[in-house]
Parts: sequence; structure tokens; C-alpha cells
Amino acid sequence: MGTENNHYPEFEYSATELSAYAFSVGTYIISLKGGKMTSFEPKDIAAFRSWLNVHRVRDISVDDGVTKYIRPDLPLKKNKGK
Repeated sequence: MGTENNHYPEFEYSATELSAYAFSVGTYIISLKGGKMTSFEPKDIAAFRSWLNVHRVRDISVDDGVTKYIRPDLPLKKNKGK
């Protein structure tokens, strides 16, 4: 499936409108770029996941969107268990 197919059958949104997704119990929970959420239960779960991946929609089970930075020039602070 190539990136030219911007719409998935029976799914109302185009790939360009999607921000991220999570999957649970046969249902995809999808975050739209406009801030809204939607859900979708595809007939072929693997094909829909492949379509999301081809269009580089972020899978939050792999990338939660929070980047962690570690500055090696700063020592780590230790908790002083009070």
C-alpha cells in the first residue's frame, strides 16, 4: 500500500488529519491534528495498522511524544529522603 492512498476504506478521515493512535481490544483510538479524538474498528486490524505506519502516524505505544533530554554537564540530584 503506497502513500498515494491517503484514505483508508470505511474510515472518514484522511491520513493527513491524523496525529497519533493507540490500539486496544480491537479498537484504534486516534488523535486528530485538530485536537479531537475518534475511534475506529477496522475489519482488518493489521491492514489498518500498516496503512497508519505507511503514513507515519505516531503509535503512542512506541513513541509517547515526550522527548527526554539528559544534560551530561549537570550532575544528577539525589533525593534527601526527609
